[in-house]
Amino acid sequence: MKPTASLALALLATGCWKLDDPTVRYDVLPLDNQHVVNPNLVVQTFEPTPPLSCPDDSPATFYAIYDATLTGQVPLAVVFHSGAFDYVKNPAQDDFLSGTHFAPEDRLNLEWAQLRVFSTLGMGEQQVDPNEIHTGALITALAQDGALVLMPTNCWGDLWHGYQGRHDNDYATERFNRNGLAFASWMVQFASDPSFASGHGITLPLEVDPARFALLGLGDGGRAVGELLWLIAESTSSTATISSVLVDSSPDDLTAYYEQETLFADDITGFGRIWGDDLEEELGAHSVEAFLTQVQHPLPAHAAMVWSSYDPQVLTGAQEGLSQRLQAMEEVDPAAAWVDHESASAHVFTNKDAALAFEAVRFLFP
Repeated sequence: MKPTASLALALLATGCWKLDDPTVRYDVLPLDNQHVVNPNLVVQTFEPTPPLSCPDDSPATFYAIYDATLTGQVPLAVVFHSGAFDYVKNPAQDDFLSGTHFAPEDRLNLEWAQLRVFSTLGMGEQQVDPNEIHTGALITALAQDGALVLMPTNCWGDLWHGYQGRHDNDYATERFNRNGLAFASWMVQFASDPSFASGHGITLPLEVDPARFALLGLGDGGRAVGELLWLIAESTSSTATISSVLVDSSPDDLTAYYEQETLFADDITGFGRIWGDDLEEELGAHSVEAFLTQVQHPLPAHAAMVWSSYDPQVLTGAQEGLSQRLQAMEEVDPAAAWVDHESASAHVFTNKDAALAFEAVRFLFP
């Protein structure tokens, strides 16, 4: 019997169940969406030990999507999901996650983050947000092209910025630590630092080709791409080299929201919760556009952007700087940059359209 999406999520969330048949692995399930033509594609759950804890104290998980028959070195693509923005407007000191949330539902928990990953894979029972349709096209195209895909969950609602001890949130108000960027950076370290991986009980299912290493952000997952580029550039110990990046419908420059402070007052309050005392200094600094413009560091050989000026979920002005920067690069060298400007009023394009997904993968891993 084909498992339902909810059953698949339940099994993956448990890791390995101890049932009567010890040969059955419940932490590895088939990738199941409309784009799959290779029956060997699987989704595997990982729970690092020691873990990073979500605000609800659950251990954060990540997923690997790959062809289980492959051997040897393969490209690596780390994909960051959308929707990781939430805070409690008036948190109670004795129950800091209760009360009215900024997001339509509580996104500060592991269950929500796991559901978001499965919806992104095209295996969810419901779409994730209005105007945002996921069929799993991009992740499937990557895996069918032979890449190992890692997908971390973000249960911290921090636009992939939080990193306890480095990028601290307003803990005095929130009473929990945000670690979206920290967990994103773990994906890079698991792939590039064997001692870090073994220290957390992680063995990736395939060997990674260090020369083909891509970061991809869907929606506000694109924030993780800029944040990680900065983090790697600033590091004195990281051996990772990012060869390719793609952002799709990303609010790259959040300072655009301050041009309409009254209209976006709730968003700006959330930025303050996430960035804490460093808000003014860092809010616009760690974008993809800022990295490509300002950092004296080896740039990704291939940088791609898919966006629409009619996107109902990204503020006008938050994408234009990156678009202009990449278009200038594309005019000089079409292999270095690719900009796809969609005309639809929609949000996130590469993960619903198989043809566009294939074009993106061909650019990232030529």
